[in-house]
Amino acid sequence: MTGKVLWESPDGTLVRGIRQITPGVVTDVEANELFAVVSGRATAEAEGGATVEVGPWIGLRAP
Repeated sequence: MTGKVLWESPDGTLVRGIRQITPGVVTDVEANELFAVVSGRATAEAEGGATVEVGPWIGLRAP
């Protein structure tokens, strides 16, 4: 995974950026995240087992 931070709040609690995720498993433990898929596909799995298929131009908010 590679990325670039485009903006960060003065207190560091909010961050806006772009990430490119390569094939494989990514473990992300963000407390609150909003993302949009620009290209490719993925399966997002929440703790507890719920899954969502995401693809181009699909947004997802993960608490």
